[in-house]
Amino acid sequence: MSRRDGRRVTGDEALAFAKTEDKVKAESRVAGAAPSLEGNRPSNTKLAERVTPETLGLPVAHYEHTAFTQGRIWNRFIRSKWGVELGKLAAERTAPELESMMNRL
Repeated sequence: MSRRDGRRVTGDEALAFAKTEDKVKAESRVAGAAPSLEGNRPSNTKLAERVTPETLGLPVAHYEHTAFTQGRIWNRFIRSKWGVELGKLAAERTAPELESMMNRL
């Protein structure tokens, strides 16, 4: 693990777990450190040995699953049908322009 990764993990730990003012002062090497850490501020950190298609896809899959689950719980439609329809209209307008550009190349 690189030094930067180590700082990231410890930063996430600081967000997740509370520390009293006395504990922060006792552990701190910096004068005037934060008076306390509230904790209970979770974050998601994924560590990987190398960048592969799988490691790049995992955060996307995690986000999609989170959005889907929240939509089911709150009874919301995550996939915007209006957005899809607007995208289709935009594609119909721009497709002829793109085709003519490709033909010129």
